[in-house]
Amino acid sequence: MAGFDMERILALLQGGDVAQAEHECRRLLHDDPESETLLSLLGIALHQQGQVGRSAVIYERLTWLYPAEASHWNNYGTALREIGQLSEAESAYRAALKISPDDAAVLGNLGLLYKQRADYVNARTFLLRALREGPNDAQTTIYAAMACYECGDNKTVQTLIAEWRAWLPLAGDLQLDLAWLLAQMGHTDDAEYLLDQSLSANGAGEQGVRTR
Repeated sequence: MAGFDMERILALLQGGDVAQAEHECRRLLHDDPESETLLSLLGIALHQQGQVGRSAVIYERLTWLYPAEASHWNNYGTALREIGQLSEAESAYRAALKISPDDAAVLGNLGLLYKQRADYVNARTFLLRALREGPNDAQTTIYAAMACYECGDNKTVQTLIAEWRAWLPLAGDLQLDLAWLLAQMGHTDDAEYLLDQSLSANGAGEQGVRTR
């Protein structure tokens, strides 16, 4: 595939013209049906359009064609997790970890899967490992702190969320999760501040701290 074509598809994805990016990928795949780059971009385009099941099919194909590439197993696992196939998603993430044991993205995603299952012990283990191996992004840190809270590890919770103000503003659900966590830890004024921010941003009416 010519570099110009890849740049055009990337520009379409970044510009939000995802359907056209999908069209371009499919057009070029006629001539190069096993292109790793094109299949990866097609998977991204489908995922961004909310066609997660179809993206899972593409990512699965990539694991067949390029089984030694951890990112394909990771993407496949995430698509499966998002459509509720948690056992299959776990297997995909485990396959990725066999290839790249310290991959922070895979560790974090596996932690999210366990959190989704309410298996907070394993969620805590993998999310904390993800923080040790990669950048301490707000999402992974908040979810690791939530898992620690569910495991009764309040000391680690306090350490993880100590710099929470530096993360603001957060996406809606993540900010609500942080507000919930702060409330559980007794920081009710901070929790109310975050809720007020979220409500102002969304133009919503009054509501209490949500339960999960």
